[in-house]
Amino acid sequence: TRHAELGDKNQVQGRLLLDWQPNDSFSLLINLNGWTDRGDTQAAQLAYIDLQAPFGSPIADYPLAPNNARAADWNPVPLRRRENFWQASAHAQYQVSDAVALHSLTSYSKLTTRASQDTDGFAFSNFDAAILASFIKAFSQEFRVSYTGEALNATVGANYGHDRTEDVQSVNFPIASNNRPIPGLVEFDYAVNFGRQKVDTYAVFAS
Repeated sequence: TRHAELGDKNQVQGRLLLDWQPNDSFSLLINLNGWTDRGDTQAAQLAYIDLQAPFGSPIADYPLAPNNARAADWNPVPLRRRENFWQASAHAQYQVSDAVALHSLTSYSKLTTRASQDTDGFAFSNFDAAILASFIKAFSQEFRVSYTGEALNATVGANYGHDRTEDVQSVNFPIASNNRPIPGLVEFDYAVNFGRQKVDTYAVFAS
């Protein structure tokens, strides 16, 4: 419904690799990487209107988007994401003998995100979503022993993983047709959902 642009990109990525072998028996490989994203979020395209409670809704006659993948409508407010990710991993190997080697694999990664997104395809607030504060943290540690022989190759080991997630999202729908399904009742026009999980994983393996 207006001349506007959305879709700016602002991304930074980086990686650092370190391969250290001080002697013939020991080696260490370290990987550090991460990225940030400060770009715009994607706007929705209005393709169809189906009123659930058509009691004088202001969206009933809103123009639909033309047959153009780049045509969209959104609130004239900043629609940005703020995402950060970084990861560190290490693989240490110690050669006990020609046949036996010890391995340690360690990794940790973290993602944090905040974003606002116009999901309704209107130039005003009908159904807007926001990620208020969310993160994922993941840690894993694995130890294994490998044997390489003339008649037998074998590996035994153990693995531990610890993962945590937290997600806080909100939706705002002040003029949605279903926020007051029966005239005269109190409007229901805002909601927040919250989720938190913690998972510990243990495993042993042999081959």
